[in-house]
Amino acid sequence: MEQEFKNQSLALLDQSMIKIRNCFQQLSDAQVWWVPPGTTNSLGNLVLHCCGNLRQWGVNGILQRPDDREREQEFSADNHYRKDQLLELCDTTIDEARRAIEPLAATDLMSPRTIQGFQVTVLQAILHTSTHFVGHTHQIILLTRQQLGANYQFAWQPDTEQDDLPI
Repeated sequence: MEQEFKNQSLALLDQSMIKIRNCFQQLSDAQVWWVPPGTTNSLGNLVLHCCGNLRQWGVNGILQRPDDREREQEFSADNHYRKDQLLELCDTTIDEARRAIEPLAATDLMSPRTIQGFQVTVLQAILHTSTHFVGHTHQIILLTRQQLGANYQFAWQPDTEQDDLPI
């Protein structure tokens, strides 16, 4: 049971990366840092935020390492990274989370942790960070579609009308 939970949690991160990579392949570096009117976050900021949260909750929190996250910098960064650097940061952070999560036993999942001031179990930390990553992935898709309009290319499209796999 714990193996399936870990596999599915990591699969959510992998599926998010497919979607983020698909978006970034369609955008220029400047578009990655575009801030929609009336908002404050670009795609680049969202990626930095996802990686910061994943490292805080899914790596350092699980492994009980010191919390070195500088959350404010995730939102203040502007054009400091090229899109390939942002994708590499995501890949590296997900790999770190994979190394923290894969060896966990069932008893480890119920171990208590204090992360960002919250008292949680390791299981809760994994749920929090994987769903957080997925949620912001959907924002990244939305911001990409806002910029590209009808030119947006989905990462996956059904072959027939009868396909019922998620997009």
